[in-house]
Amino acid sequence: MKKLLLATSLLLVTACTSEEEPATQAEETEEHAEQQEEQKENQELNFTISDEGILERDEFIETYNSYKETENIEDIQEPREESIAIWQKLYEGDADIEIKYSEDGNVIGYNVSVDPELENSLGYASIVAESIGLNIDTFLSHVEKSVDGEEADYEENGYDVTFTNMLELGMFTINFDK
Repeated sequence: MKKLLLATSLLLVTACTSEEEPATQAEETEEHAEQQEEQKENQELNFTISDEGILERDEFIETYNSYKETENIEDIQEPREESIAIWQKLYEGDADIEIKYSEDGNVIGYNVSVDPELENSLGYASIVAESIGLNIDTFLSHVEKSVDGEEADYEENGYDVTFTNMLELGMFTINFDK
């Protein structure tokens, strides 16, 4: 029953899509100014997101938001240094979505942490998978394996997809590493 509920909630969340209008030149200019300001702020951490990193992050956010009608990524937190990477929280709510950067400011992956007890929380991970070009059917079959306690890690489209299943602690984490 739990599998059926999980599969249904994943399909419902990924099925909610919307069409967005292309950005105007004024919006693009404003985004560029925001990117430059962001680079200045990140220098306090002695870290600068590369132009390629900013472009990839912004394209990811645009793609993610086009799949999600509500709860779009809007308020991006400042990058912070943890262990071997720089992390930037893109979304905090029923799921936490983060992007990982190398020390040279390039995107090296994405992370999604969810509370599987919350309705549709794993749907966020499905949208991230779709946003980075992974096959959603393959991804969902691996999520199901992980929920069942089976080995579920796999590689696709240049990403190592790994699952950390700590359901007994109310946490489920998926890493999408390049």
